[in-house]
Amino acid sequence: MTYKNRDLRYNNWHREKLPKNCYAMDIDLLEFRAGRGIVAVTELKNANERIKQWQNNILIELGKKLEVPVYLIIHKELTMFKVTNLLTNASKIFDEPEYIEFIKGL
Repeated sequence: MTYKNRDLRYNNWHREKLPKNCYAMDIDLLEFRAGRGIVAVTELKNANERIKQWQNNILIELGKKLEVPVYLIIHKELTMFKVTNLLTNASKIFDEPEYIEFIKGL
């Protein structure tokens, strides 16, 4: 599903009905594993999208509170993946098989 097809009714409702100081943020994925719980917070973006600084800050705060890494994953047509650990700023580029192994290894 693409961004243009996303159901934004709740987002719009939230913005219209609640005060300006009641913020909400959609988090793309919480990676979890049986017996271990949450192992990472991930935010996904297409190659032409960017994350805003306030989103970055919230993701980092969440990762610290959960004591798990936070990854910004920028993909190009789901074939190349740039993974940045937002807590350390370390980045690495993976092809699809490498990325699958990375996710499996979390």
